[in-house]
Amino acid sequence: MALKTRFLPMMEVAQYIKDAGFTGENAAIALAVIWAESGGNTWAVNINSSATKPYIDGSMDLGLCQWNSYWFQAITP
Repeated sequence: MALKTRFLPMMEVAQYIKDAGFTGENAAIALAVIWAESGGNTWAVNINSSATKPYIDGSMDLGLCQWNSYWFQAITP
């Protein structure tokens, strides 16, 4: 099974940030964080584990902003 990806261009992500009400330096910071976290991949997933402790807390970071499923349990698949 192939992993799903949907990459958005940076300008589209910037427009979403602007539409959410961010302006100026706050918009630039939000874009930088989102781009560092997901690179524009709306389906980005990071499972929180390590080599010594698989599935440390069983949570995942999901989406553009890498929302953590521990804190947002409604989005856990």
